[in-house]
Amino acid sequence: TITDEIIGKLENGIKAIAKEKIWQNGKKNSFDIFTDVIADSYYSQFADKVNNSATTKLFAMQTDTHYSYFNGYSSYTQIRQMRKALKLALVPTIVNLGDLCNGWCPKPSHCSDVMHAIWDYSKFGNAYIQLVGNHDDNSWWEHEYGANKPAGVITPEEWHDMAYSKTKDYGVYMPYGKRYGSYDDVPNKVRYIFLDTLDIDYTLLNEDGTLKYDGQWKSAIRQEQLDFLCKALLTRRDFRIVILSHHPLHSNGGVVNSDLVRGILEAYKNKTTYTGTSTITDFEASIAVDFSGDGTMVNAKLVGCFNGHTHADAIVLENGINYVGTTCAFVPSDSQDRSSSDETMNAFDVVAITSTTCYLYRFGYGSDRSFVFG
Repeated sequence: TITDEIIGKLENGIKAIAKEKIWQNGKKNSFDIFTDVIADSYYSQFADKVNNSATTKLFAMQTDTHYSYFNGYSSYTQIRQMRKALKLALVPTIVNLGDLCNGWCPKPSHCSDVMHAIWDYSKFGNAYIQLVGNHDDNSWWEHEYGANKPAGVITPEEWHDMAYSKTKDYGVYMPYGKRYGSYDDVPNKVRYIFLDTLDIDYTLLNEDGTLKYDGQWKSAIRQEQLDFLCKALLTRRDFRIVILSHHPLHSNGGVVNSDLVRGILEAYKNKTTYTGTSTITDFEASIAVDFSGDGTMVNAKLVGCFNGHTHADAIVLENGINYVGTTCAFVPSDSQDRSSSDETMNAFDVVAITSTTCYLYRFGYGSDRSFVFG
């Protein structure tokens, strides 16, 4: 268990000694021993469906786990069920698209939840990509019950410290202090670019010293991250590209500057140029990028953009790009068609491709899906 002493050490930031204690506590919990209501035959059927398909398996994708020991250990089982399934259904990479934790608790408890959940995923044995969601910076609790000050939220630097410590060994790249990055699956020639849709400046304050923007309610992508996206696309000209984000990036996603992201991605897909600007206060940006190149872009393909956040399955096609939403892993309290006593208690996808088609094989609640790309 996490002691009061360790919780206290977390209050002024993520301390190395406290982190190590939490990692060690996690090791005491046997990952393979848990109460599972899903029949073994369901796991076998799922694995057969994935393994026997004539596709290239890319990644397993779970989102909106809302893990929380503080609130009753939500999603403890869902993460373990995913690992059990992936011992049978073989994929090289796992992704959590954000809202890893619920964020409805004081910062020290939330930091503990984040580190426990990250430890769980890091022990799958696969390359592991962890995105940040609007529940993950703890601004919800800080706004409602705290002082709404920077000290009460998990900053990008603190998130980087926690997430990168357990993903870098697999070759995942995150610029220092950032919550976005990339990962190359070299054997399958796929580059994953994961974006931070909570890209806000936590040092901007109101006159009373409170946060001007809360990650819980404000989603955006700023100049530096847009530049990173352009560079990440330009430097892997012969790889297929998978874009990952917590919030949807289509035109109804509500992310500030997502129009610039779409402009970049559409230019990449069509091998053309793009220029765009944003004059939104605190989110000003200017982009000029050329993907027409020297012919080396011909083999580069954008598979699609994958997101969580909405707690719903959706595929939105805009200007030739598929924006793929996946439902939440946890069972919402108001759900009318999910149960905690059968396979609908969980939901995640294994994503696989052929040269032109992407398939999403569903474990748990929901159904298989597919779309054409290229």
